[in-house]
Amino acid sequence: MKTKAIRNSVRSAPSRSIWIGSHRTSVRLEPAMWAALNDIAVERGKTVHDVILEINRDRKGISLTAAIRVYIVEYYREALRGCRTEKAPPSPAGPGDLKGDRLAETSRR
Repeated sequence: MKTKAIRNSVRSAPSRSIWIGSHRTSVRLEPAMWAALNDIAVERGKTVHDVILEINRDRKGISLTAAIRVYIVEYYREALRGCRTEKAPPSPAGPGDLKGDRLAETSRR
């Protein structure tokens, strides 16, 4: 039989109890997901509980745990899009210019 220490070790996905209205539920996420959710909450000036309540309010037809994972992935994908937009220098070639693609193809040979 697994002990609580083993179940909640770094390798497993620890479960945390949260209240949604008058309903108590458990959410099991990997430590990296809990850390990401905490980082998002801090960035937004909210608590993890507040962020989970928002996710719960907007989820449609999926489990709360799955909705949290999707939210985290979408949050970081959007942040990455923003970084790419800010850092991407304007391309000197037009959209129809394949010179860069040909150069990359040639270097692979």
